Amino acid sequence: MKNEKAFKKRVFDIIQIGKRDDITSRTFDLFIVIAILLNIAVLFLQTFDELTKYQSQLKKIETVTMVIFLLNIC
Repeated sequence: MKNEKAFKKRVFDIIQIGKRDDITSRTFDLFIVIAILLNIAVLFLQTFDELTKYQSQLKKIETVTMVIFLLNIC
């Protein structure tokens, strides 16, 4: 039970509290920022008719980033 509490606290610290000296937390923050920017870029690119041949790839990228966001919320 003590290990489970420590694990939950560590996960919370990684996700919620960005500490400069915590490499794991900073890496997670960077990963989320990249996912957000990638999602924005995909949504932007989906508005161009010239890129319709890439719609399936763009949709897959959008789905992956949305799953990342959903898992982050849980």
